[in-house]
Amino acid sequence: MAETKVEQHSSPVYNGKAIPCWTESGKEYLLLQKFPHLQKRFHSGMDCLEAEERSSLHALIRLREEELRTREDYSTVLHHKVSLLAGGNLAHVETDAVVNASNHWLSAGKGVNGAIHSAAGDCLLEQCLSLGGCEAGQAKITSGYNLPASYVIHTVGPEGRDKERAPLLRSCYESSLSLLLAHNLRSIAFPCVSTGVYRYPCVEAGDVALRCVRAWLLEHPQAVDRVVFVTRTARNEEVYSKLMLAYFPLN
Repeated sequence: MAETKVEQHSSPVYNGKAIPCWTESGKEYLLLQKFPHLQKRFHSGMDCLEAEERSSLHALIRLREEELRTREDYSTVLHHKVSLLAGGNLAHVETDAVVNASNHWLSAGKGVNGAIHSAAGDCLLEQCLSLGGCEAGQAKITSGYNLPASYVIHTVGPEGRDKERAPLLRSCYESSLSLLLAHNLRSIAFPCVSTGVYRYPCVEAGDVALRCVRAWLLEHPQAVDRVVFVTRTARNEEVYSKLMLAYFPLN
């Protein structure tokens, strides 16, 4: 199975090393917190949080800030290890690995999954179908083929109606990071797993993702150079930007 990369990108490639770390871009979102009138982009259009979701988000942020301040590791500097790429396309992100929110058969689908398969080429699907599927919460790795990323880590998220959705979603991130570690990779880009067609509530999903990655970075501080969170919607951008100020504080 050939693994030769062929550059076929009609859109700009986001070089992982060039994506601003949260140390830099977080300052913009911090200003949004202080001047609510600047947040107009989060409050208009079909793709924004509902009032109830935003209220839930703000309550969750207050809770997390209180919890984190009581931890001994709160002052550990982690904001230079993470990035938020709003409105990005994972198929155009150049990191060692990108994470594909896949299905149980690891076949091509819609959304992030479809974009990655379309950009990577037929060889990706051929390799995926040879892996024997994947259970929810688990992850498997393949070559990136025509993608800018060297590898694709495929994970299957839970559906929003799943009673065990939080542990399964946490396992998606942990399993993906374990593969990163096992293959000696230094950078990874995540989508907002399960918040699309699987309808996992985006506020809860963002909290699970950031909590898991923060804990993993504390446990493996030298194992990775950058973790990039890629959001495609205004809903997820608002969730991640506000929660990241709590989980990866700049001060």
